[in-house]
Amino acid sequence: MHGGASLQEVVVPLLKIVKKKVDTLRLVDIDLIKTFDRITTNIVAVSFWQQEAIGDRVQPRQIRAAFFAEDSTLLSDQFLYLFDSTETAERLRETKHRFQLTQKAGIFYNNQSIILRLEEPIDGTSQWKTYRTFNFLLTIAFTNDFDNF
Repeated sequence: MHGGASLQEVVVPLLKIVKKKVDTLRLVDIDLIKTFDRITTNIVAVSFWQQEAIGDRVQPRQIRAAFFAEDSTLLSDQFLYLFDSTETAERLRETKHRFQLTQKAGIFYNNQSIILRLEEPIDGTSQWKTYRTFNFLLTIAFTNDFDNF
């Protein structure tokens, strides 16, 4: 006997390690339900689809979408949306928006390729970066005379 129990003999150390795998967390992917590749009117209905439900490993994604000419001229209104649906049914993760093309689009960019650009915010800044792009051919037969109303 050496005179009593020491601290190492009485107390059992317990460590709790919590490790979050950063590499397994990712943002949800967004796609279009694209049924056409030609735009013939000033109002364009677009269906966005969140590819999977938000969960422990899949995080929401915010996008800003708009139509642009190839020279980066804005040709429509901008659509801002946070895709954060937890629905398991695919049909319930669909979001629709009706883009209004500007009069300038039909006059200066008719019979040209235009781009639907989806952008996401850059963390910690007020800037946006391109997430995905989709090409369309703009072929408007006549322009809308009531765009200014």
